[in-house]
Amino acid sequence: MKIRGHTVDLTEIEAALAACPGVAKAAVLQLSGGSGLQADRLVAYLAMTGEAAHDALSIRRHLATRVPSYMFPRDYVFLKALPLTASVG
Repeated sequence: MKIRGHTVDLTEIEAALAACPGVAKAAVLQLSGGSGLQADRLVAYLAMTGEAAHDALSIRRHLATRVPSYMFPRDYVFLKALPLTASVG
């Protein structure tokens, strides 16, 4: 898929996120709609282990060693566990 003019593989981003310290599981979605900054953005949903800090900055620092910056999610949602159903709501 394309986002911000670049070809992006969501599974590659998910694997890089899952390798971050404190992340148990990760899912990345491309959200479309709106205009300007709201158009085509990546959102990361992260299930954290234990009492890991919920810090998007440290996650982004770790991602910088694994994927190009255009593959960074714009938003991060920290959860206790990822939903097991396919419906997003």
